[in-house]
Order: sequence, then C-alpha cells, then structure tokens
Amino acid sequence: MVVGEPPTDLAVTLSARRGKTFRDTLLGFMRERGAVDSRVCAAAGIDRRHYSKIRNTPDYRPTKTTVVSFVFALRLCLADAEKLLRSAGYAFSEASDFDLICSYFIESGRWDRDMVNDALYTYGQPLICGVTLD
Repeated sequence: MVVGEPPTDLAVTLSARRGKTFRDTLLGFMRERGAVDSRVCAAAGIDRRHYSKIRNTPDYRPTKTTVVSFVFALRLCLADAEKLLRSAGYAFSEASDFDLICSYFIESGRWDRDMVNDALYTYGQPLICGVTLD
C-alpha cells in the first residue's frame, strides 16, 4: 500500500474550519464570567495538576465528563455547553441517557451537582464533578 500526499487544499480547509481549542474556549468562558480558577476547579472537581495540564496543553482533549463538569461549574446555558463540548470534540446526543440527563438539568437551570449526580447514578451513568463512588 502506498500512501500518497494529501490534497493540496486540505491544509487551507483545516485552517479555515478549525474552531477554538477546548482550552481556549474554557478560558474564554471563565474570563467572560470573571471566574476564579481555583473556585471553578473546586466546583468542577478538577485538581490543580489536571487543570494545569488543561491550561498548559493547547490541544488537550479532556473526557466528556470533565467537560460537562466545567459546564455545571460555570453554569453555562445549553448553547454555551454545546460550544464547550464541540471544542473538545463531543456533542450531546438524544441516544445517551447521560446527555439527556445533563441537558435536562442545564435547560432547567438546576446547577446542584449532587442532584445531577443522584439522577446520573439512578440511571447507571458516569458522575460529574470528580465524584466517584466506591
């Protein structure tokens, strides 16, 4: 099998269509809200090392639950939540109980992570905000 050169216009297309990275999108939302890093990380259940990795690695791709944890920590509306998810390569799906549950709480403006996690746990879904059950 011979690997050929990609089309010459591919680099231009990638450059023109590529959106902001997760890091840049997250930091932009934090700046807009005047959010303090340590408080957002505490609310999202993200430790300093993990946040440092996000902040210092431009192309870092977190897990979907990490992205959603930031959504709840920043209290993003559904449109902004979807924007943050897209920046990390994710989307909410109507075929996923996790996504439907999280969307429900976002749309209804219920930001209590314990309430969200109770619902996620009830439906056997991964928990958000760094919470794990042993």
